[in-house]
Order: sequence, then structure tokens, then C-alpha cells
Amino acid sequence: MHALFVTSAERLKVLPDVPTAREAGLKDFSAVAWFGLAAPKDTPDAVVDKIQQALARQFSKPEMQQRLLDLGMIPRITTPAETTARVREDLQVFGKIAKDVGLQPM
Repeated sequence: MHALFVTSAERLKVLPDVPTAREAGLKDFSAVAWFGLAAPKDTPDAVVDKIQQALARQFSKPEMQQRLLDLGMIPRITTPAETTARVREDLQVFGKIAKDVGLQPM
């Protein structure tokens, strides 16, 4: 198998010779999976911040960073506000795609 490109905005360290979609000529193409942790809407900010800080400490450890890189992931530690913004952005993007292809709820 020969990889044509990766769908992230940057090359993966585990596949350094494989271009990004943009480098391969798909200028606006980006499709990345990401993982986050959600809490109920009324969770106090202090609790959310404490959880985020604990996760950030663990994910900042060199061995965790390396493990994620080895799996072809691009480790990023974000704030709750950044994660909320990402969710809203993804809902807009994928909502438009769903509408454009006529996807209907079951």
C-alpha cells in the first residue's frame, strides 16, 4: 500500500515522507479525528479547570507525547474554551455537509 497523503494540516512524524492533503493539491481539505472530555453543562468551572489541569499534566509527559506520536497522533492540549469552540466549528462544518447531501435523522 502507498499512502497518497495524510488528512491533517501537518505531516505526521511517523510518516515524514507522506505529504499533507494540501501539499498533494487539495488546498482546503482537512479531516482529523480528535478526542475530548465532556462534562454536564452545569459542572462548576472550578471542577472543569481542575480536571483539565490534571489531564494536561499527564498528556504533557514526554512518554505520553511519544506514545501518541508513535500512534500517528498529533498531541495537543487545549483549554475548555478551545474545545467548546472546536465542537461548535465541527457542528457547523459537518452540519453543512449533512444538509448538502440530504442526510436526514432516522
